[in-house]
Parts: sequence; C-alpha cells; structure tokens
Amino acid sequence: MKNLLIAGLYLVFTANLIYAQGCLPEGITFTTQSEIDDFQTNYPGCTEIEGDLNIMSQDAITDLEGLSVLTSIGGQLSLSHNYSLMSLAGLENLNSIGGQLKIMNNNLITDLGPLSNLNSIGGVLIWSNEVLLSISALLGVEFGESISIYDNPGLISLHGLDSVTYFTGYISIDGNESLTNLQGLQNLTTVGEYLQIRSSPGLTNLNELNNLYYGNANQIQIIDNDGLTDLTGLNNISSLGSLEVKDNDNLTSLNGVNNIHFLGSLKVSGNPLLTDLTDLENLFWIELSLYIGDPSGGVNPGLTSLHGLENVTAIGGLQVFNSPDLVSLSALSNVGYIGNGVQIYNNDNLYDLDGLGNITNIYGNLVISDNDSLSSLTGISNLQTIGGSLEITNNQNLLNLEALNNFLTVNESILIDGNDKLESIDGLNYIDSIAGDLMILNNKGLLEINGLNNLLSISGDLEINGNDSLTNIESLWSLTSVGSDVLVYSNPSLSTLSGLNNLNTIGRHLRINENGLTSLSDLNSLNSIGGTLVLKWNEELSNLSGLENIVAIDGNLQIENHQLLNNIDGIANLDHSTINNLYIKENPQLSVCAIESICAYLENPEGYVWIENNAPGCNSQDEVETACDEVSVEELSTKNTFNIFPNPSESIAFIEYILLESSQVTIRILDVQGNVLSIPVNEHQEQGKKRIVIDCSTLKPGIYFCALKTNSGFQIKKLLKL
Repeated sequence: MKNLLIAGLYLVFTANLIYAQGCLPEGITFTTQSEIDDFQTNYPGCTEIEGDLNIMSQDAITDLEGLSVLTSIGGQLSLSHNYSLMSLAGLENLNSIGGQLKIMNNNLITDLGPLSNLNSIGGVLIWSNEVLLSISALLGVEFGESISIYDNPGLISLHGLDSVTYFTGYISIDGNESLTNLQGLQNLTTVGEYLQIRSSPGLTNLNELNNLYYGNANQIQIIDNDGLTDLTGLNNISSLGSLEVKDNDNLTSLNGVNNIHFLGSLKVSGNPLLTDLTDLENLFWIELSLYIGDPSGGVNPGLTSLHGLENVTAIGGLQVFNSPDLVSLSALSNVGYIGNGVQIYNNDNLYDLDGLGNITNIYGNLVISDNDSLSSLTGISNLQTIGGSLEITNNQNLLNLEALNNFLTVNESILIDGNDKLESIDGLNYIDSIAGDLMILNNKGLLEINGLNNLLSISGDLEINGNDSLTNIESLWSLTSVGSDVLVYSNPSLSTLSGLNNLNTIGRHLRINENGLTSLSDLNSLNSIGGTLVLKWNEELSNLSGLENIVAIDGNLQIENHQLLNNIDGIANLDHSTINNLYIKENPQLSVCAIESICAYLENPEGYVWIENNAPGCNSQDEVETACDEVSVEELSTKNTFNIFPNPSESIAFIEYILLESSQVTIRILDVQGNVLSIPVNEHQEQGKKRIVIDCSTLKPGIYFCALKTNSGFQIKKLLKL
C-alpha cells in the first residue's frame, strides 16, 4: 500500500513538471487568430515562454484565450497594432514578465484588467491606445527599469502605479490629454534617472509629487502642460540633477521649487507668462549649465529678467538663447565662476551684459551673437582668460570691444563676424598669441584693425575677409608667424598690408584676393609659405614687389585676374622645385613672365601649367618658354656665379661664388619654413672668387636653402643634408 502511494505521488509530481515547463527560448510572434487558438496544441505543456512574446495582427486577432496557460514570459510581452482586440482576457494567469510590457496602438482596449495577477515586470510602455481609460490592474506590480505612459487620450488616472516608491529607472508621463492629476504617483519618493511630465493639457497641478524629497530625483522635466500655473508639489526637493521647465503656456511662477539650493542644470524656455525666476531665491549653485531659452531655435517669450538668481555664485555654463523680451542679466551679479562656457544668442532687447562683472575666467567658449540691441560689451570688463574661443558675431548695433581691455588669453580662436556697426576692435591689446584662428569677417563698418599691437603669433589661420570699409591693419605689426593660412579677401578699401611688415613665416597657404591693394611691399619680411601662393582679382595691383624674400612655397602658384599687373619680378627668387602647379592668367598688362623662378620651373614642370589671356609675351606656355630661351649669354654673365658642393652633403659643404665687383655680401642658411638658421657671411667683400665652408654636421637630414645677396641681386640654391 505504501509503495502504491509513493508511486501515485511520483506520477502527480512528474505530470506537474511536464505541465509547468519552460519553452520557446527564441520567443514567438503571433499574427493570426489561429496561431493563438492552436498554441496549446502546437506547444503542449508550454506555460513559461523564455523569450519574447509578440502579438501584432492589424485586424486578425480578436481574443487571447488560447494563451490562458501562460504563467510567465522571460523576455518582453508586446501587444501592438491589434485593432480588433477588445480585451486582454486569456492573460489572467501571467504573474511575471522579465522584459518590458508593451501595449501599443490597440484601439479597442479600455483597461488592463486581466493582468491583475502580475507581480513583476521589467518595465512598461503603454502608448497610443485610443480608448484606454485605466491602468489600475498594475496595482502592486514591481516595476523594473522604466515606466512610460504615452499618448493615451482617454486615460484619466495613473492609479495602478500607487506601489511605486523607490524607482531606479525613468518615468515618462507624456501626451495623455484627459489626465487632470498625478494620482498614482503620490507614494513616489525617488527617481533614479528622470521624471518627465509632458504634453498633458488637462493637468492643473503636481501635488501628488510632494513625497519627492531632498536629492532623490535626478532629473525632472515639466514640458508643454498648458493647465499648469505653478510647480506646487515639488516643495520638498532641495537638490536636483536637472530641472527643465519648458513650453507651459499658462505658467506664471515657479512656486514649488522655492527650497531648491543646488541644481545640476536649470533649463527654462517657452513659458510666455513667466516673466522672472523669483521662486528660485534659495538657489546658490548650478553645477553644469543654466539654459535660458531654447538653443534649437524656439522663441522664449515673456522672460524679462533673471530675477530670482541673485544668490547664485557659481554656474558650470551659461546659455541665454532666443529670449526677445529679456533686457538684463543683472541678477547674475554674484556669480564669480562660470566653468564650461557662455553663449548669449539672439536676444533682441538685451542691451548690455551687466551681471557678469565678477567673471574673470571662462573655461569654455564665449559666444555673443545676434543680439540686435547690444551696443557694447559693458559687463564683462573684468574678463581676463577664455579657455575656448571668443566669438562675437552678428550684433548689428555693437560699436566697439572696449570692455575687453583686461582680456589677456584665449586658448582657441577669435571670430569677429558680421557686426555691421563695429568701427574698432580696440580692446584686445594684451593678447600676445592665439592658439587657434583669428578671423575678422564681414564687419561692414570696420575702419581699422587696431588693438592687436602685442600679437606675436597665430597658430591657426589669419583671415581678414569681407570688411567693406577696412583701410588699415597696422596694429598687426608685431605678428611674426601664422601657423596655417593667411587669407585676405574682399576688402575693397584696403590698399596696403602695412601691419604685416614683420610676418616671416606662413605655415600653409597665402591667398590675397579681391582687395584694393596697390602694393605688396609690406610683405618684405616674408620668406616661407608652407602651401599655395594665390593672388587673384586685386584690381589696383601693378607689381609683386615685396615678395622677393620668399624662397619656398609648397603648393600651387596662382597669379590671376589683375587688370594693372605688369611686373612679377617679386617672385623671381622663389625656388622652382617648391611649385606644384602654375597658373598665370587673365592679367592683360602682363607681358614679361620670363623670370628666373618661372623659367626654371618650365624647364621640367612637375605639375599643371596654365598660362593664358595675359599680354603678348606671356600669353601661353610656349611664349614664356621662348622668352626664357632668348635670355642672352651676356645677361647671364652679369650675374655672380654661385655654387654649393658637395651637394648632398653629410658633414661640410663649400659655397663658392664670384663677385664681378666689390659688394656687400650676405649669406643666410634657411630651413624649408624660411627660418634663418645661420648667417655665415655678412660683410663687404672685394671683387673676385670666394669660397666659404659650411658646417652641416649640426643640421638634421633634410632640405635647406642657401641665400646669397649682393649689390647686384639675390640668388638662392637648395642644399640637401644627408
């Protein structure tokens, strides 16, 4: 008898194991009613689906009774786009879902009643169910990573979330038009990621959030809730990772956040009835950024001042965008530290920067752009250093930069662009170097570039472009090197480059186009260009005098579209081997191109040659080559002979030359950047043959130049060090 009892119990136990078994680790998707009806037949004993369960059918599925044996789903349960499904009946035995519960676009489902036996789910997404009225069946469920209740126009309550207290993920309540309160969130104390309340026009208060306290919410977003007039309900929060208040059309105050003293970031934009930030009077520190307005382009009407921020002493970064009614930043007068940068953009009625007077250092960029009423930079007169770039652009009434007269250092670039009434840039007097670019562009009223008298070097580009009234750049007279391009474009009133007299090295290209220049003589110290040399459309330029000391480029040589140009002797000393492609065209007065550098290049051109539409004699490559061949032996004999041997050299080299008459003689050794490495000869010498010894042992292997200057001219030869 005992044995029979044991055998019976064994059979029952075995049967239960067979019945309650895991299955379908790969998951399953149902798209027809017959697939659901036949589930128990096709998968006998399958009660625990280990993978995902997806039900999506358009109009094919009308009930879920065939799934009544299911007790758990290891992955997600997704019911999506089931337009004929009226109920979730059939899912009553589900007690756990390992992944998300997704109920999306089921147009006939009014509640989640059959899910009332659920104990835990990985997360929930309830989205766009047109007649869903209630989620109360979720009461008591333990939620995982996320709760998103989105765009359910008939949902009138969040009852069902009442058991949510300490939540480590995010909660998003968005686009539920009939929701009038947050009943269901009254027990919420902590949100690990963010809480978003958005696009719920019937919502009139946040009272149910009053158990959120201290710093137990990382981010709160209150966006596009037109029924809200204040933020009452957030009163117990004293610190917060981020607070965003945006596009709430009837919000008149921030009452409710009065106890906040610390914020990671504060974002306020698009609240047309909110005129100030009065209720933030206890806030003293914004760790990351203060955003006033929407950087994506949306207008932020209403806000006239930042009153309420008077006790703030430190801000990680300041961005003030698209606030047409804002007239003052004076509420920031106690801020002594701004970390990541300042951007003040498109604030039509902001007339000064008062309020930033205690700022001496900005560790990111300073961008002041498109503020039409701003006439001066008063308010930042104590600024000394900028860790990033300085950009002052499109401020139509800005007259000067004088408030920057204590400015010492910028670690990246300076851009001054499109300030039509700016007459002077005086105020940058103490800057001695720029690590990035200096760009002065499209300032229609700018008469002179002044205030840069101490600038010695620019690591990036120097670009002076589109300044219609500019006549003078003399304050650049201390500048000796530019690490990248020098671009002087479209300055029709600029007749001279006086100010660049001490510039000796350009790291990349020199482009001088469409200016009123009559002379390049102020470039007489320039000896090396690391890229292309381009001269185009300078209508008043008649010669290239001033370029005689350029011994090397590393790119194209382009001389084009000069109506008065008749002499290019200024580039005769250029080493032909450093020219890639040659363009001499559209210079109707230019008849002589047979100069030393051009003739030497045309002997064996290494690139493309385009010589056309100049005067006869320089109207084609053939004409120039013929002119080069006709240089007489007598003319050549008038030049001092000049040779280097051995070349290449490992240790010493001899420079040998013959003086046809006594002369002052200077010999310089230069690197490929044009830097003078040594001057072995600088003296008056008598007529005759001369030889000097050059010690090459200290030179690194590479290409160098030996430049010989006498009373009869200038010659240069390449020296290769092995």
